Amino acid sequence: MGKRRLIRVQHQQSAYRGQPSNGQFRVTQIMVREDERWQLAGLHLSPMAQPEDTQNLRRPNRATQTAPLQARP
Repeated sequence: MGKRRLIRVQHQQSAYRGQPSNGQFRVTQIMVREDERWQLAGLHLSPMAQPEDTQNLRRPNRATQTAPLQARP
């Protein structure tokens, strides 16, 4: 049985229930070969941040950051 992983970028223009869901997505496909045929065994899509989105990325809140661990005496 063979196995192959493909990683690509998908550009899409689409809508779901009237709301746009355009964007760029990283796509990972896991393919396995059984009985002389390649079959899709797994699929994962993750949205990719766009350059104009970088200003809207959440930054950690100081109040929620944890202090570094310190060794006990």
